[in-house]
Amino acid sequence: MGTFYFIIDNSGLGERYLKSIMKNRFGVYIDNPTPPSTCIKQVLKNLNVETKGLNIYDFAEELKSLNQPFYINHAEKLTDSFAIFVQAMLEKNDVFICCTSLPTGKIIPNFFKHGKEIKLSYQKEKILKYIAKKYKILPDEANHVYTLACGNLNGAEELARRLSDGEPLHSLRYDGANYVSIIPILLGFGFIFIMLRFIALGLNDEDTYIFAGSMGAIFFLFRFIYYQYFRKII
Repeated sequence: MGTFYFIIDNSGLGERYLKSIMKNRFGVYIDNPTPPSTCIKQVLKNLNVETKGLNIYDFAEELKSLNQPFYINHAEKLTDSFAIFVQAMLEKNDVFICCTSLPTGKIIPNFFKHGKEIKLSYQKEKILKYIAKKYKILPDEANHVYTLACGNLNGAEELARRLSDGEPLHSLRYDGANYVSIIPILLGFGFIFIMLRFIALGLNDEDTYIFAGSMGAIFFLFRFIYYQYFRKII
């Protein structure tokens, strides 16, 4: 009986870890486990196993006969329909799983419950040094691309590569990250302060008028700092 190992990681290091241990132990690599039957059928075809006329139970039997470990990336997509294949893989071999979050279902989570978690011990500083050295960029630039990629190593590498190829730092964006624009928020606060001033003026409310005017001044000061100072350090 094999052992079920799993990694929960959304930085991209989990995938790299799977590929690194494959270099030493080889095995069957599955990048996308959906849809289950189609995925396993393709895996068996790649191993020169005849799949014509076979059903899911036959696929499972073929997996049991393979004498090599299995590596499954993007395992957050696993569904209970894949459980029969995981069980077959574990019959004689180890199974290594990498996912960004635990998959849902009634059966699949049990494998994680009784499996062994591999915890990746990495630090942000090590990643920054790696990126800066590989793409020959400054430490501040490495930190900036890491932030833009929201801590995703693959994203940080992509941005660092684009930066080293000549793309301006201020224009870099990573498609895999969600950004929140501060511009609409600033405009919203400015609108509120201006509106309060007019309301206070109409109601002859001196306290509210002074408060709104003061906050408006702070808003314009912050706006100046944001556009002038922050843009210069990017």
